[in-house]
Amino acid sequence: MSASSDTRPPVTHPTPAASAPSVGYQGEPGAFSELALRRWFGGSARAVPLPDFETVLARVRSGEVDFAILPVENTLAGSVAAACDAFLRAEVDVAGEVVEPIRHQLLALPGTPPSALRRVSSHPVALDQCRAFLARHPHMRVVTGSDTAGAARAVAEGGDPAAAAIASEGAGERYGLEVIARDIHDRPDNQTRFWVLRSWGAPMAAPQPGVSHSMLVFETRNEPGALARVLRELAEAGLNLKALTARPAEEPWHYRFIAEVEGDLTSGRGAVAIASATPHMVRSRVVGPWTVRGPGGADGVAAPHADAAGCRRAIDAVDRALVRLLAQRRDLATRTQSLRTGGGDLLRDPAREAEVLRHAAAEARAVGLPEESVRQLFWRVIETCHPAVSEAPPVT
Repeated sequence: MSASSDTRPPVTHPTPAASAPSVGYQGEPGAFSELALRRWFGGSARAVPLPDFETVLARVRSGEVDFAILPVENTLAGSVAAACDAFLRAEVDVAGEVVEPIRHQLLALPGTPPSALRRVSSHPVALDQCRAFLARHPHMRVVTGSDTAGAARAVAEGGDPAAAAIASEGAGERYGLEVIARDIHDRPDNQTRFWVLRSWGAPMAAPQPGVSHSMLVFETRNEPGALARVLRELAEAGLNLKALTARPAEEPWHYRFIAEVEGDLTSGRGAVAIASATPHMVRSRVVGPWTVRGPGGADGVAAPHADAAGCRRAIDAVDRALVRLLAQRRDLATRTQSLRTGGGDLLRDPAREAEVLRHAAAEARAVGLPEESVRQLFWRVIETCHPAVSEAPPVT
């Protein structure tokens, strides 16, 4: 069987949208997909909430909405399988990519004490990002829902003081809920990648600055090393593989692969790589190139906030993350002590402490911070996180 490519309309040049675009997303107002939508399109876009990924893609394919936004991968939970499967079944293109920081809050009716909560609901992917918090609160029964904002709305409408939801702070504000526990996700760098989608041949929004990515969607021949040969062609062309997702194909025990790379697969060395890989594939489709926009900026670096209040909120978020990291460091130090001493006396390790201070000074030098100040700060960190200090009773 010879390799074949999916038929598609000619690629059109990007043109600015004539008016504010309509953008479909899965979930209800206040969902993280809506936040990602606003980050990419700004406040002028008309957000269209839809019940599921299939409907989202059907609407953009038919032209009922100009664009769609789809969550495809999270730094904690991994690939969003249902979204990837819906994309593979749809005839749509990727017009852009946006990375949205995900900050999960435990929301409940105003005035609810944490001890009163007996049930917590959210989207399964969101619940998966908060495993440690949920493990520490086994008295709360976990209930899965269709999306985070929908779970928040259900808590608000239900009026049950024992019910809580995991969603964004914005969803809590929208539905009149109170934050009972803040930033409960397992890691402070929790983020989700969203693809901005358009129908084949539709004009793109105004191009955004940033890194260019492309995608190869393909099935390999049923022969040893076929996948390795395709990936080797991409590597030899100097194309950095950013993500590789495998999803079941129509035939049992066969798979479709989504290979995302930095660069353009439609021209130059990218096109040569695709031509060289074609004998090892039974079908393929090239998508892109598109722009990647990181959290607050095109290169993944947070952009400056527009006002002092926004800067202070960002500082508060960093401070909360620092405290959580200190607690994590304390736990690791305690575990290390136990492994070193067999649970006996708490001993200091001067050589290890000196090594930590050297590394901290080197990191400070690399990012332009004063070495001596950072060295002194890390000495206090070592003191604070040492088990002998951590286990002492609090000062009253």
